[in-house]
Amino acid sequence: MLYILTFISITILIFVNGFTDAPNSITTIVSTKVMSFKKASLVSAIFNVLGILIMSMISFKVADGISSIVILEPGKLGLIALISSILSCSLFSAISSVFGIPTSETHGLISGLTGSSIVIGSFKNINFKEWVNVIIGLIWSVLRSFYYCKDNL
Repeated sequence: MLYILTFISITILIFVNGFTDAPNSITTIVSTKVMSFKKASLVSAIFNVLGILIMSMISFKVADGISSIVILEPGKLGLIALISSILSCSLFSAISSVFGIPTSETHGLISGLTGSSIVIGSFKNINFKEWVNVIIGLIWSVLRSFYYCKDNL
């Protein structure tokens, strides 16, 4: 039963991710009238599917990094932690999108997994080496954004 709930929660997260990311990818081309909404939606759908297929074939590093950021307990407790992490990320992203707040489902999932892992087994289940990579990426993206936008500040 938990495997079915895991599958359903993953499906919900994928739907929410598409629901929040797809509009962002076509907003500019539709608002500037480069493409009609119908054409932009079709192009977006095609390239979203292609992106999933291509990235799942060639890029295991991101998935490996996310899956190794925490050590979930084997069995029932680990599955419950995984389901709660996925559903909390889905709920947060869905509520944020209603208010127009952009979110990252990847960062939400990492945070949810980390929180669940702390609740289950304290900080011993956290892989801090992988967390350092997340923090470096976060700092780098902020610094890079400020650098490229410095003339507009």
